Amino acid sequence: MKLVKEMMREFHQGGVSGDCVNMRGLAERVSCYRIRDYASYAESYADLSFDDIVRLHDDDRILGSKMMIATGVIEMFMRMKWAHYIEENHGKFGHRKKKLYREGTVRIKGEHMTRHESLIRSLRNIRAERMPVQQLAENISFGQLSKFIGDLHGSAVKQIGSDFDAIGGKLPSMLISITEIRNKCAHLWRMWNAHYPALGSGLIKSPHNQNLTMV
Repeated sequence: MKLVKEMMREFHQGGVSGDCVNMRGLAERVSCYRIRDYASYAESYADLSFDDIVRLHDDDRILGSKMMIATGVIEMFMRMKWAHYIEENHGKFGHRKKKLYREGTVRIKGEHMTRHESLIRSLRNIRAERMPVQQLAENISFGQLSKFIGDLHGSAVKQIGSDFDAIGGKLPSMLISITEIRNKCAHLWRMWNAHYPALGSGLIKSPHNQNLTMV
């Protein structure tokens, strides 16, 4: 492939060392853009070998699969916590009640509406308006669930998030970060060199190359 040949030539000219057989095999499975993204975190290509790039990609896939499992556990738990809180305190259709949501308006597609109105409209759009909360919790996306929780009054959010006090951040912010991680995992995108302040994360060194960093 022309793009692969151009990338390999670029790496050779930049000083990337070693056998490039594994690198060519990787280039047949993933895009050149992604491979260049892995390589770009070294101070210079001269600090890299082709096997460094391959190992970083392989580490990334392992990290992504582990994070997908971990965030999936949190997602299932949050669906249950939200649904149980609503049903136990406000009934099985309690998520429709206006009093649960914070006051003030938000701008949605150029239109100002209350948080309650925007959520009711979103239920109508996904044909879930008549679902009881336990069923709804299994049918909305995690991003939609995060919005439902984020728009609740603070006391409700605190009760739903009581098991996550050690995070040190607010529950809605944590859920936004987890949603972002889940999306990256689903698209097999890079998991490292990204900050998630709501999760208290920082950057750590890659075990294979001290010039590369991973989350």
